[in-house]
Amino acid sequence: MAASRSVLELIGNTPLLELTHLDTGPCQLFIKLENQNPGGTIIEATANNTGIGVALVTAMKGYKLILVVLDKMSREKIYHLRALGTDVMCWKVRLLN
Repeated sequence: MAASRSVLELIGNTPLLELTHLDTGPCQLFIKLENQNPGGTIIEATANNTGIGVALVTAMKGYKLILVVLDKMSREKIYHLRALGTDVMCWKVRLLN
């Protein structure tokens, strides 16, 4: 087995395991070993459209995303992010005197 030079080389190569001790008839049954995936959850702070771009990519790749956004972000964008499966945490800004 070759060693990887970067954790980025490991993303997307989650191992599959064939289950052979279950009666699946003529079908083969595989499970994906997500605990072997190096990039489980992504946490990002965003103030605008970058968050939607990150949410689209993580939804397509099957990663979990937690976005921290300012409380002034529009409700529509928050609904859009949540529709993509993103956990959204709103942060209230306090001005320091």
